[in-house]
Amino acid sequence: MPADRSLLLTKLHRPLPARGLIERPQLFEQLNCGADCQLTLVVAAAGFGKTTLVSSWLERMSAGQFAPSVTFPAAWLSLDENDNHLNLFLRYFIAAVRTIFPDACEETSLLLQSRQSPPSEDIYASISNDLEQLPERFILVLDDYHTIYHPDVHELLNVWARHWPSPLHLVLLSRISPPLPLSRLRAKGQVNEIRARDLRFTSEETAAYLRQTLLAQPSQTMVQLLEKRFEGWVAGLHLAVLSLRSGATPETMLSVLPAENADITGYLFDEVLVQQAPVIYRFLSRTSILDRFCASLCDALTTEDIEAWNSQACLDWIERTELFVVSLDGRREWYRYHHLFQQLLQQRLHAELTLDQVNQLHRQASLWFAAHGLIEEALQHALAADDKELVAYQMGAGLRDVVNLEDRVTLERWLHLLPETMVDRHPWLLLIKIWVLQITWQIDKQVSVIQKLKDLLETEVGTALPENDRQCLLGQIYLLNGQLAYLSNRPVDAIELCREGLERVPDSWTYLHSGAIHYLGMSLQASGEAQKGEQLLLDKYQAQAEKATPYALRILLGLCFIYLHTG
Repeated sequence: MPADRSLLLTKLHRPLPARGLIERPQLFEQLNCGADCQLTLVVAAAGFGKTTLVSSWLERMSAGQFAPSVTFPAAWLSLDENDNHLNLFLRYFIAAVRTIFPDACEETSLLLQSRQSPPSEDIYASISNDLEQLPERFILVLDDYHTIYHPDVHELLNVWARHWPSPLHLVLLSRISPPLPLSRLRAKGQVNEIRARDLRFTSEETAAYLRQTLLAQPSQTMVQLLEKRFEGWVAGLHLAVLSLRSGATPETMLSVLPAENADITGYLFDEVLVQQAPVIYRFLSRTSILDRFCASLCDALTTEDIEAWNSQACLDWIERTELFVVSLDGRREWYRYHHLFQQLLQQRLHAELTLDQVNQLHRQASLWFAAHGLIEEALQHALAADDKELVAYQMGAGLRDVVNLEDRVTLERWLHLLPETMVDRHPWLLLIKIWVLQITWQIDKQVSVIQKLKDLLETEVGTALPENDRQCLLGQIYLLNGQLAYLSNRPVDAIELCREGLERVPDSWTYLHSGAIHYLGMSLQASGEAQKGEQLLLDKYQAQAEKATPYALRILLGLCFIYLHTG
């Protein structure tokens, strides 16, 4: 089955382990011992090294450093708030599984593509059965599971807790305990738990970390003080080290750390930032709005900086100085900030810039993502900018690809991002509504919405559109009405409407074109020109280099109907 082109592939990449890690064999052993369980939980607040630990464990496993009995193929999925829909969550889940087993979970994939949403219970049963049929045991890591709040996703894991697919070892990384029946799993010995108490650095690890990162022997007083102040919290220790590297003296730090300062993290953060070159500071603050970034994207947000310090140079510097940046792929093209560091940067950004200035950064990010075909992230930043017109524009720009994929879930989600009053006065939003009705086969409800779109195109709103957009919208009205005419036993009208629509809608709208040809061929047959309809469909089908694409198969379906009707 072909890959789901609507998914963000960097979410499937395991973050690379940071340089200069402190070896933690006791935690690797704990992960190894739990590999026979169904579930491993790594739960702690931000900055305790959850992702680093599990990523390093899998790195060593893939390098053959553990016994064969605890060595399994592994996949990774980084979650975020956008994944709070069972359909989308499972599409990403299956994509992650297919990085190990390319043909996995085909039945569930087909079920997720249904025109109507199947009952959740059917989906739970299907994915469980598909996983049970996989040929060997494997590990799947779900990072940032705390971002998931939808009950349907949690219920899937609860179903598994009762009837676990035997090949799956699931690793959940989360800031909070997930809503699972942990007591039952503990009683059965089926859950391996690593908590903050396990992740905290010991005195020896704190001393080793300071020696390695400061490249000097720390005093016993400093080791004891940092251990007491941060209680083994890795992010706090790292901030303290960066502060010392940036120019703070041990005496200054020793005088500040014992104070009852609830905002010690903020203090150290400020100490680190104030020592950065202005262009680096500006780069960090401006790009903190991004959940992932590359040099080209950062250029779009930092265009006013001096040319000598371009974004790639800034990224290289930040990575070398270990400023809480995580590489998301092997090519070191895409990065993200450590979540805690990103939150602190965003606090500074909102303190220094006006709301309009921050929103403008989100608009620039939205335009960059849209220009690179990443519509979901373009929408995310348009929404963050509270720019509803930009949201509508980005939906219109991305609609062709979503319709070509017949992605019902995305269309339905888009339709609920903006108020109904705005949908009724925006042509592209009305078209989204029409396609939701089309793909869910609610044809009877389409008529009034199509007429509403047609009327809107005759108003000042419609005439103000670029002519190419207006013709494309008109063409889709013709094609939709052509389908309705055929279904209403008006084949002559359907022929004329389909031909009018095909002239106006660009070939890149493949779903529309194949559907129009499908109905055009059947309308010719229904009007007494069966041979002409058959030849049209045959010619179109034979012209396709690939005979199993959705485009080709819709044309083939039209041929089947003609042959069926003609005996």
